[in-house]
Amino acid sequence: MPTTTQVISAILIGAPLALAGITEQQYADEFGTWCSEQNTDCNSVSKFNNFKVSYDRVQAVNNDDTLTYTLELNKFAGMSNDEWKKQYLGMRPSEVGPRDFAQYVSTNNNQTAPAAWDWRTKGAVTKVKNQGQCGSCWAFSAVATMEGRYNQDAGLSGSKLVEFSEQEVVDCTLKGEDTCDLGGEMHGRFKSFPLTLTQLLLITD
Repeated sequence: MPTTTQVISAILIGAPLALAGITEQQYADEFGTWCSEQNTDCNSVSKFNNFKVSYDRVQAVNNDDTLTYTLELNKFAGMSNDEWKKQYLGMRPSEVGPRDFAQYVSTNNNQTAPAAWDWRTKGAVTKVKNQGQCGSCWAFSAVATMEGRYNQDAGLSGSKLVEFSEQEVVDCTLKGEDTCDLGGEMHGRFKSFPLTLTQLLLITD
């Protein structure tokens, strides 16, 4: 079996010219480090080229002093935008026809919107979660909304924020027959949520 160094050397032979400011060998070194950290297969020219694009994007953002955020390379750095969209986007609406959102949206038009609003400072945002390959965006969306509402009402914030379990929602939908492939929309959960608060609570270590 070829070593990581041999694979990267082979990739370099067929790789396009590097962008100004960084050599192909530097890209290859960063790529090798990333592959080791992510425990992913390095034997792919396209993944290497996608990584270079991601690396350049991260460096450009992190070197821009006018921005208020930074980026870092994650497990998606070896994917192109099209590959990522094909694998992770693809909502499947489960309901047809007009949707009644009025009951969830304030109709008070006399209020003035603030210049800025950060829900993280309002005790309404828990940690980032990953639904993986399960088609359960509806569950994550609904649970995040209810988590925010519950934590606000309870006056909780920081490390005391309560998290609910998306897995419980998926497991109890359609009497346990939801296989992550059915899709759906979050607003249906607001109308007829099948679980009690005790069932929603996520027990963590």
